[in-house]
Amino acid sequence: MANDREWKPDLLSIPITRGLAVQGWQDDKTASLVFQHDGTASTIDQIGEREMAQRMAAVVRARAASAS
Repeated sequence: MANDREWKPDLLSIPITRGLAVQGWQDDKTASLVFQHDGTASTIDQIGEREMAQRMAAVVRARAASAS
C-alpha cells in the first residue's frame, strides 16, 4: 500500500496470510478497504472505483483463505 504523498509516499507491505482479513465500506461515490493483519488495521480510503475495490477485496480474501 502507498499513500498519495507525491515526493515521499508512505509504503506498507502486507503479506497475504490466513490471518489477513479485509472489510469494505462504500457510499454513493467512494469505497474504503480495511486490512486487519498482525493485530493492526491499515486502511485505503477514498477509492473512486467502487467495483474495483470490491474485486480487490474478493481477490485478497480468496488468496488469504488459500494461503498456507
